[in-house]
Amino acid sequence: EAAAVDAIVSTIGFPLVGGPAGSMEGARQAELAKEILEAKDVPYLVAAPLLIQDVKSWHQQGVAGLQSVVLYALPELDGAVDAVPLGGLCCGDRAFCGANRYLAGCNREAGEIRLVPERLERLAGRLHKWIELRRKPAAERKVAIVLYGYPPGLGATGTAALLNVPKSLMALLRRLQREGYDLGPGPLPEDPEALIEAVRLADSQADSGQGARDSGYKAGGGGAVTRERLEGWLGPADAARVSRNWGGGLDRSGIRTVGSGDRAQLLLGGVQLGNVWIAVQPPLGVPGDPMRLLFERDMTPHPQYTAFYRSMERSIDDGGIGADAVVHFGMHGTEEWLPGTPLGNTGSCWPDILTGPLPNIYVYAANNPSESLLAKRRGYGTLVSHNVPPYSRAGLYKELLALRGLLADYYEATGRRAAEDAAPAPADAGGGG
Repeated sequence: EAAAVDAIVSTIGFPLVGGPAGSMEGARQAELAKEILEAKDVPYLVAAPLLIQDVKSWHQQGVAGLQSVVLYALPELDGAVDAVPLGGLCCGDRAFCGANRYLAGCNREAGEIRLVPERLERLAGRLHKWIELRRKPAAERKVAIVLYGYPPGLGATGTAALLNVPKSLMALLRRLQREGYDLGPGPLPEDPEALIEAVRLADSQADSGQGARDSGYKAGGGGAVTRERLEGWLGPADAARVSRNWGGGLDRSGIRTVGSGDRAQLLLGGVQLGNVWIAVQPPLGVPGDPMRLLFERDMTPHPQYTAFYRSMERSIDDGGIGADAVVHFGMHGTEEWLPGTPLGNTGSCWPDILTGPLPNIYVYAANNPSESLLAKRRGYGTLVSHNVPPYSRAGLYKELLALRGLLADYYEATGRRAAEDAAPAPADAGGGG
């Protein structure tokens, strides 16, 4: 009789069935792997040391080459999620490892396999959260749903590429309610746009600072985190990294921050429906250069951005949201693009720091596998794909319709004048031979 398990963890990479040898018989072995995973119906994670790459190149350049195929591509074909590199070959560079808080203290020789304890803790934390989520009754599960508002200030809040967010979000909430999730005592709004508008309002109150003065903001689920609490959540090293990049303190970025010093509050926005918290992902916060945060390796997200994500996993008693899982709703957010290694998270990578151990369910358009892989690999996203709307002629609308009318009038007028100019001049009535 098969053993009952809460999760499956592959510690060798490669396909689930057959290991390295199974890679040569993909089609036949894939069907067997599918049968096993469907029968177990539990999370399938992959975590293994890098057997053909050293830890220095991993931390500097990310998991690369054949090693990425072994740890990521092949297991993903079977449905593996949350890949965590557990270590790698010892690089022999004592100076490099000594300067890295996660690699210091190594006494192995170059070429020997070494595990990184912090990565083992990350695997254990994520595994624990997945199992805890499955065991907890639906009525007790707390879910954070992240919407997007990019570009900020242009009416894009609550939108996503190729997805009708208001209607899709309402469909999800109604399904959760039918499944027994607690969405509060009152009925859900009849109009999906009304819910999105409530989320927009809370987000604008956080952006303007009004949330710190409006009692209705917190009563509706609007979040706020003190500077001192955020320092504790991040820890001294990461708090110092953020402070260096944002004015020398967690209260000095000027982004959704009210007050200073011990009285500083970082406002998160958000609307609470029972055990479901819905909020807008913060802006990246680099005025005039929004791509800088994505490509400058030493850059960090701003303090309010880090508070937004760290609060989701922290318990309510600790001042957080207390979520058991987060849902990123649509294509796409920014967290998975934050600074860090291109592939193979380390403890210093911001997607890893901010996602932490939380299960991350990511709703993503099926026609964009390249970017969805970033969400899966860097942001620990478990992808839920949706079809894209059918294409049709969009036609013209608003000012474009008026412009077409003006152009038609112009061409008609110029065409009439051209015809008049080309017409032969009338004969001179008084002329004679």
